[in-house]
Amino acid sequence: MVRKFKTIPEKIRIGSHIFYIKFVNRVDESEDLLGRIQWSDNTIRIDNSLDQTRAECILLHEILHGVKFLTGFSDNVKNIPDNEVEELIISRIDGVLYQILKDNKLAFVEDSK
Repeated sequence: MVRKFKTIPEKIRIGSHIFYIKFVNRVDESEDLLGRIQWSDNTIRIDNSLDQTRAECILLHEILHGVKFLTGFSDNVKNIPDNEVEELIISRIDGVLYQILKDNKLAFVEDSK
């Protein structure tokens, strides 16, 4: 498979899982989506019509879905005070996201110097 953008790898590791990144004409037949992480076949599908910046953002969005799944983070935050919810979310994902970026050498923004 030919990479569409040099900044987006052919595959990415999220935790112990390897996901293959595919650019497709239609991400999902039943929904109007720009990207989707699919655990059943270890793929991240990204809409082929997106420009580079938007595709990179969608990739990060799908990685965050993977992080959410791997950390066991629950959508049920009803019993947590509002001022603690943001810190809970960030503290659950920061280390995992750092490891994903490091393991996969993802650097979408380069210093021009």
